Amino acid sequence: MPNLEQYSFLGAAGTPIWQVSQTQDYELLWPGWSTEHIAAGTLAGGVEWRLTAADGPGDFFLYTQGGFGTVDVQFNTADAVGAADSFTIPQATHAHGNWAFTAEGVYCLDFERTAALVGGTPVADAFTLAVAVGQTDPTAVDPANCVATHPAAAPEAPGAPQVSVDGSTVTVSWAAPPDGGSPLTGYTARLLGGDAPLVREVAASAASAVFSEVPPGAYTATVVAVNAIGTSAASEPSGPVTVAAAEPGDDPGDGPGDDPGDDPGDDPGDGPGDGPGDDPSDGPGDDPTDDPGDDPTDEPGDDSGDGPGDDPTDDPSRDQDEDPADDPSDPGESEDEVSPVPDAQLADGARGDVQVSGPVTAGGQVTITVPGHAGERVLVWLHSTPRLLATVTLDADGKAVVTVPADAAAGSHKVVVQAVDGSLVGWDTLLVNAAAQAAQPDAGKQSSGSDQKSLPVTGARSGLWIVGAALGLVAGSLMLAWRRRRLSQSI
Repeated sequence: MPNLEQYSFLGAAGTPIWQVSQTQDYELLWPGWSTEHIAAGTLAGGVEWRLTAADGPGDFFLYTQGGFGTVDVQFNTADAVGAADSFTIPQATHAHGNWAFTAEGVYCLDFERTAALVGGTPVADAFTLAVAVGQTDPTAVDPANCVATHPAAAPEAPGAPQVSVDGSTVTVSWAAPPDGGSPLTGYTARLLGGDAPLVREVAASAASAVFSEVPPGAYTATVVAVNAIGTSAASEPSGPVTVAAAEPGDDPGDGPGDDPGDDPGDDPGDGPGDGPGDDPSDGPGDDPTDDPGDDPTDEPGDDSGDGPGDDPTDDPSRDQDEDPADDPSDPGESEDEVSPVPDAQLADGARGDVQVSGPVTAGGQVTITVPGHAGERVLVWLHSTPRLLATVTLDADGKAVVTVPADAAAGSHKVVVQAVDGSLVGWDTLLVNAAAQAAQPDAGKQSSGSDQKSLPVTGARSGLWIVGAALGLVAGSLMLAWRRRRLSQSI
């Protein structure tokens, strides 16, 4: 769209539109309207043409250009269809206008034309005009049964999930939400309440996620749905549930309150007082915690995989050469391995509810707000060249403060919020202003180019087909016919 005030009704400058113009282009359809074929003396005045409803993937405009750059808007659905969407066609008129649309797809435009015959008798006709815009197959459009298309979007947020607890196992279940016009590809369930969210990703066919060995504590759950367009907003949180702590001294395999030394299934490495399940190969006088077959040079109680003299308090499940810092359950390590979300996935439908304060000067701080994710640990990136700003835990209001690097390039960026499992939470735009710099002496003079104003444009040269109209809107001639739904007598 041109950056001129008289065209501001079409939208922001630079935004693409699909348009056929009032000036004839022999490669495009040239729609217009005409009252030339109504015999003189038939009507008492002109014909009122009114838009009564519109449905489609974007907004529709009909406007004409006059001399000296003037613009007259006949129809405009961007501000809702109303009384202003009407104009009168004078008698003996043949005219054309600019038909503009903000998105590709099928539009269904409902019109009514009214007039008065000589003598005062009113006549009227209503019809639906089906319009195929851009890369849309006009042969698939039925003018008699117009069905508008709408662009696919990210799914709607699921409803608040249900949560059940069985020991240390928590099950989160939900109902599938509307898919936004694109099939669902999966869900991400989050269990909130511990040191860091517990996350499970499941297929679109699933309606629940199971969390095993959940630490004791109080938890709530949220769910997001995913399709090819993007990720939904998070659901409302579930009601709280509690995972109870095990009774002190319980063997994980014992029944409640069992003495761990009495269960025949106890570990044969237990101390004196072992049950009948003890390893019969232990010799008399063996350290009851020693595993038969240990290196005889092991200290009593060493794990059989440990070297001689290892600390007997060492975790038997850890190899002596393992670096304790390499524990794969350490959330810090998994966060380091998270890759940034590709720019191709940062479509408008994937924005979510993320909000970023701004603009900001390079080196300054901004506040990010992520509704529905309070208490979650997230990664915050600056795009388009992905740069990790921080890994933060959102506060009770879903907010956190991050610092924009002092060397960040001036201009528009995207701030992307990502869950620790790598899934996209959402993004928002951020305008970064250059950091102030001291004036340089003898900088020399800079030439300034002339500021040229661009001429009005008429939009993208994509195909637009008008495939049906009750009163003969056919490539440049619109005739008023009185064959249907007359309010009174025939002409």
